[in-house]
Amino acid sequence: MAKYIHLLQKKNTLSVSATSPKNTISLFFSTNNTVSLDHNDTDEELQKLRYLLVQNRTKEAQTLIKSHILSKTSPFSSPIDFFTQFSLASPVLTKTFSDILLLTLTESNFINEAIELCYLMKKEHNTFPSLNGVNLLLESLMGLRRYKAIVNLFDQVLSGFRTNRFMYGKTVEAAVKLGDLEKGLGLLDSMRKSDVSPNLFVYNVLIGGFVRNKRMGDAEKLFDEMTERRVPMSAATYNMLIDGYCKAGEVEKALGVRERMRVANVEPKVITFNSLLNGLFKAGRLEEAKSVLKEMRSKGFVPDKFTYTIVFGGICDCDDSEDVLDMYADVAGKGGGKIDSYTCSILLNGLCREGKVEIAEKILRKEIENGFIPNEVIYNCMVNGYCKKGDVNGASLIIEQMEKRGIRPNCITFNSLIHQFCEMKQMDKAEMWVQKMTKEGVLPNLETYNTLINGYGRSQVIDRCFQILEEMEEKGIKPNVMSYGSLIYCLCKSGKLLEAEIVLRDMLNREISPNVNIYNILINGSCTAGKLKVAFRFFDELAERKISPTLTTYNTLLDGLFKNGRLNEAEDMLLKMKTSGFSPEAITYKILISGYSAAGKFEKCRELSESIKNSGIQLNMETYGCIDQGDIPKATASRQTITEQGICGDKATYNNIIMELVREEKFLEVRDVVADMKAKGLILKEDTYHVLIKGHCEVKNFSGAYSWYREMFDNGHTLNASVRNELVAGLREKGRLKEVEIISSEMTTNNEDISTV
Repeated sequence: MAKYIHLLQKKNTLSVSATSPKNTISLFFSTNNTVSLDHNDTDEELQKLRYLLVQNRTKEAQTLIKSHILSKTSPFSSPIDFFTQFSLASPVLTKTFSDILLLTLTESNFINEAIELCYLMKKEHNTFPSLNGVNLLLESLMGLRRYKAIVNLFDQVLSGFRTNRFMYGKTVEAAVKLGDLEKGLGLLDSMRKSDVSPNLFVYNVLIGGFVRNKRMGDAEKLFDEMTERRVPMSAATYNMLIDGYCKAGEVEKALGVRERMRVANVEPKVITFNSLLNGLFKAGRLEEAKSVLKEMRSKGFVPDKFTYTIVFGGICDCDDSEDVLDMYADVAGKGGGKIDSYTCSILLNGLCREGKVEIAEKILRKEIENGFIPNEVIYNCMVNGYCKKGDVNGASLIIEQMEKRGIRPNCITFNSLIHQFCEMKQMDKAEMWVQKMTKEGVLPNLETYNTLINGYGRSQVIDRCFQILEEMEEKGIKPNVMSYGSLIYCLCKSGKLLEAEIVLRDMLNREISPNVNIYNILINGSCTAGKLKVAFRFFDELAERKISPTLTTYNTLLDGLFKNGRLNEAEDMLLKMKTSGFSPEAITYKILISGYSAAGKFEKCRELSESIKNSGIQLNMETYGCIDQGDIPKATASRQTITEQGICGDKATYNNIIMELVREEKFLEVRDVVADMKAKGLILKEDTYHVLIKGHCEVKNFSGAYSWYREMFDNGHTLNASVRNELVAGLREKGRLKEVEIISSEMTTNNEDISTV
């Protein structure tokens, strides 16, 4: 004690000049405040602190230290100045003081000063901060997401001292957060060498990082290492691997991890089942998904929103209506949960998107019976679903249900029906619904008018399009690019290029800036009409208006040049396209091959074929046929050869071939192509039948169209209303009234609209 009394009696022996320079990071003193640097004040405060530390009165010492940190009139210019002066005055107590100072700085949120203190202790005193202080500092830095600071602190200060699991854990976590997985692995290796056994937290952090970065092989290695080291695994460990494998499409491995989880007696969580369901549905393994749902229920888990979203998204892809209803009953009826509006809208919207509107309505009816109260979003989803199917009668009935429940149809509701009538070119009915919406107090919006313009344009009633533009302005609705775009498109399609350009100039006069899509329409219309000079004038105008052309722009001009036999200019355009930063895509190669083939330059076609192979782009069978024969419609003759070369024909490819063959009235070859599709396991759905039936109707082969309709109906598919009406009208015209009667009766059975038949 005499030694400490002697130290307390030494006053005014230190001068300010003996201390190190003031640190620049001090945050708790304003430059406007005058700080007392009186030696007596400084020494007196140091003496008080020395006395408290000697007496082991730690709490009082911490209170005194904190008062200096927070005070604006402290005799110390910064915490580092405080530390420096005290360590010079009382070197024996430096370690004790620094530990308390570090804790106090961290607790007071002076994080930068706390970090600097750690560096100073290592550099000037070769002292390791207290474990409690360091742990608290690392925790605070993690909360502030200062991951780089954690890694730097570990590398420059903590490593080499008595580093513990907590410090390693936080540093590994910080490295993973930074995306530096190699650093994380390096730290894990350092733990092994330092005899600091990696724990569950460290392994889970690293496994999670690898899973998120789709490095499942590395995640699996760590999982196996945990098994070898007998590190107890948590449900989170298994869940991360299961989720990662499912997202990577490796469902078998995910199921294997689930089995290991079961053997280890680790109880699953809802997320375990959700991940497995997601993977199984994506893989089309419906029966196994049902088993997972059954196990989920047996363990007493209630489906959450994620479960509903996954299951409902999965069952929307099911082709079997009974499967859809069974799965719905499994998750909704037996799951114990209650479906809310958001979840219900996911299911109904998915079903409607897939054309399963009748199933959606059955489910909605069932939910209403169970007390569910649908809102306008749900009903709008149903209305839109029926409209997309071409069933305007079904859509109208849904609107009636809305109104009976006191739910007022809104603009979205009416616009769906108006859009469908415009698609069917029944403009009088579209106008009738516009009048109805106005009568019910729902004002037509920009989308309503744009739909009408598009509908009248497609029906070639151009005068009415201009009238609608005037009506919009009268009602204070400013036409936009889409308004004019629809009109310009229809004018170009009907070959009225002069009128289309007049509309463009009107746009510009009204200060509505056309986008690249408008110019692409004009360029395409000009090329189709063989007016390449006009097309290039529009192309030059793009540059003048500082609008960047797209790949579509270049492809259209290339196609126009080739079709007009201007091969040299086409090659120049291709070069310009490449120098502008665009790479040829499948459609570009199709244009090039078709162009060279038509010009008889089959050697060029074969050269392009080699380029295509090197680029990794896969063309359809039609285009490859041109390489050998130079004629897209005849490309089907080389189907066998192409298949042998490993070129896969998808459904879209076959649909294109069917369309070409039907247009050329090669009906026997159409049958061969369909047989080829079935042999390759491609199931015919609405899209292919639509191409077949509509194509046959367009060439007036209504007998063939009806034959395909019969197959479609027998396979449980429904024909789009507009194509069906076209078929019925053609059969009636040919005197095939029996077939008309059959179609009508089938529509009645399915509760479809027969008013137009």
